[in-house]
Amino acid sequence: MACKLPIIATDAGGIREVIGGITNLYLPGNVLQISKAFLGYYEMKEQDRVQIGEKLFDYLQATFSTTVFRRRLLGFVNAYS
Repeated sequence: MACKLPIIATDAGGIREVIGGITNLYLPGNVLQISKAFLGYYEMKEQDRVQIGEKLFDYLQATFSTTVFRRRLLGFVNAYS
């Protein structure tokens, strides 16, 4: 995501929040499903892969950047000070 590339991820841990619904999640251990996802990206037009990577990067910056984290932390501190 930070490299502006599409990702293939399994639905485990907190990854659902991290990717923001922009790309599919796959069942952990489902090798066939994950393999098909790799093949899908391989066969996809480069322009489409770039677009997915850009969307993921934009979401990452809007949700988890240091600027956003700092703003949320200060809001929390101010709310309880």
